[in-house]
Amino acid sequence: MDKIMAMREKRAEMWEQAKQFLDEHEKDGRLTAEDAKAYEQMENEVLALGKDIERMERQAILDAQLAKPVTAAITNLPGAALNAEKDGTCKRGIRCGNAQGTSHELPSGGERPAGGRGCKRRLSRS
Repeated sequence: MDKIMAMREKRAEMWEQAKQFLDEHEKDGRLTAEDAKAYEQMENEVLALGKDIERMERQAILDAQLAKPVTAAITNLPGAALNAEKDGTCKRGIRCGNAQGTSHELPSGGERPAGGRGCKRRLSRS
């Protein structure tokens, strides 16, 4: 950002010099061909510096956007799922097929049933 600010200040100084040149060399609202060419050169330099500043600003915005994390951080505490409400989720966060939405306890000792999936209680699918 410091570089962009320095470029903005330089552009402002260049523009003031171009305006001063115009005021000093303008006679009866006209410039000589040589003075007009010099003024156009000064004006083009100011415009080119403006384009460089815009490019650097876009680059800074893009850098800031790309520096943001792409995923959300894990904010819950380990074991928070053990206290799940009665929403059809087992105490260990396993979704069971119970249509009534009640929780089922895992077997004692916190081990999963054979096969390692779901509750020890399953509804038959008909």
